[in-house]
Amino acid sequence: DYSTTTGIHATPTSTATEPTWPGAGGSEDLDTDGDNSWVGIDWYDGYETESVPDWLTFHPTEILFVCQSFSALTGTPNISIGTPTAPALIVDADDVTITGALQSFRFTLPNPCPGIAGGESMLITMNTAASAGQCLGRFVVSGFFVETKARAAA
Repeated sequence: DYSTTTGIHATPTSTATEPTWPGAGGSEDLDTDGDNSWVGIDWYDGYETESVPDWLTFHPTEILFVCQSFSALTGTPNISIGTPTAPALIVDADDVTITGALQSFRFTLPNPCPGIAGGESMLITMNTAASAGQCLGRFVVSGFFVETKARAAA
């Protein structure tokens, strides 16, 4: 549920243990210089990446979930991937069927896969979570191509 952030981009790391949270979500600085803080992410609202530049369309060709840590799950996590305006544009409610650490799950993408247009961002949404256990890992875009457009004159 939580990742660390350096600057403005959420980047998972294992440099420190998760702090005690002041309720649901929020953020907490882990050191005095402010370069390593934890940020709460509500996966039901989704996690949004940085916006694609307005002169480019981003087409993923392979998206994986790579499991780092696992304990027996009750229920199956269900994920959608799209954009804020079309949350299921790329993946519409796939069950992530992981049964152990160091496994990966490859999402089934449409062919051809719709692009994420300039000005939009990728949104990963958890529709349902496992009710018990842990499945900790990373989402990886391991294949993509880009379509460029002429830039507007400055």
